[in-house]
Amino acid sequence: EACQRYGIDFDINETKLMLWNKVYQFVQVNISPVIVKMAQDEGHEVLFSPPHYSDLQPIETVWAIVKGNVGRQYMTTTTFKEVLQCLKYSFDTLQAHTVQGCINK
Repeated sequence: EACQRYGIDFDINETKLMLWNKVYQFVQVNISPVIVKMAQDEGHEVLFSPPHYSDLQPIETVWAIVKGNVGRQYMTTTTFKEVLQCLKYSFDTLQAHTVQGCINK
């Protein structure tokens, strides 16, 4: 049904897996995620970095800073509630210049 709706060529003898692959490829090429469309509608250009390259994704460095701050306060008696409080505090006290430094590196 999806193949017909979107004009994807198919043969009646193709397996479900073969059809799913065709639909998947069509979606990858022709359909943008909603958040990408929203950003583009506001005039933004959306760029994607390769997966698994944390040095190209500044949020990974910011997250490492936050985890380090929380981890240094952790003891064997620390509760989940205390970890949550430490996380909130670490994010609340994160300086803008620290984040900017992660982006600029």
